[in-house]
Amino acid sequence: MAFTWGIIAFGGAAFLLQLVLGPRRRRREYLVLAFTDRLELPVTGPVIDVIDRRIRNRSIGQALGGLAAVLGFAVMVLVAPGLVPVGIAGFATTGILVAGMAAGGAVLAARQFPAPAGPDATRVARLDAPTLGDYVHPAWIWASSIGAGASVALSAGLLSGAIPGDAGAAGMPFAGVAALAAFSVAGVACAAIITRRVLAIPQPASDEVELEWDDVLRAHALRDIWIASIGLGAATVVSAFSWMFNAASPGLYVGILIGMLPLFLLELPPSSRSSRRQWRHSDVVS
Repeated sequence: MAFTWGIIAFGGAAFLLQLVLGPRRRRREYLVLAFTDRLELPVTGPVIDVIDRRIRNRSIGQALGGLAAVLGFAVMVLVAPGLVPVGIAGFATTGILVAGMAAGGAVLAARQFPAPAGPDATRVARLDAPTLGDYVHPAWIWASSIGAGASVALSAGLLSGAIPGDAGAAGMPFAGVAALAAFSVAGVACAAIITRRVLAIPQPASDEVELEWDDVLRAHALRDIWIASIGLGAATVVSAFSWMFNAASPGLYVGILIGMLPLFLLELPPSSRSSRRQWRHSDVVS
């Protein structure tokens, strides 16, 4: 148990440092440059300022989300220490942490551009309202839904005995697996609700450059929302695998890969999907 508390303390300290210090100005300048170079779109001074604020807000949100997950672990250790995952199930914590970080970062980063000042200020708008598919590839939504479906199927199979499981070797009690499956399904529903709210955020812009960058930043936040849902599904699958596979089984290593996958997804570079979908054949009016 001392080791568990040590991990919790280390994680909490790391997220607190990220929250207090945040990415320093020089670090943010590098991140902004990498962000803009990746997409090769024209930029202006106001756009650079907005990207800088979004990167800072995303970092703060990730720290808050990670802290919430760590505090949740701490409460679980105090209230229900038997649910603490061990062995391969320990990799479920990665998916849960990523879910907290991705959700927190997306919520704080999903903000609108400052509205053009003055009643006579120039404004541009898109004729057609964009949809989720204009920002996020359907594979992200499918991955989230499949993860939730697999979570429910695995937990139901273990409960009914249709899937053989070894309670003695399991790294998490079945109650923990079932709870994670419920959170996974709820995660898909919450991602859909938050997505609708993000898509409803107004897009005031003074020129096409601002509007296109607003699309890019919105796409980045939306992808994080669905990564959070994927993280919960991965955590459930890994915890179920701890019932199904022992240390000698290749399934163990598949479970480890699934557990670590959300962390890699969170670090993927920004996508240019919104530019490809909306700006190569788009109608904008001013």
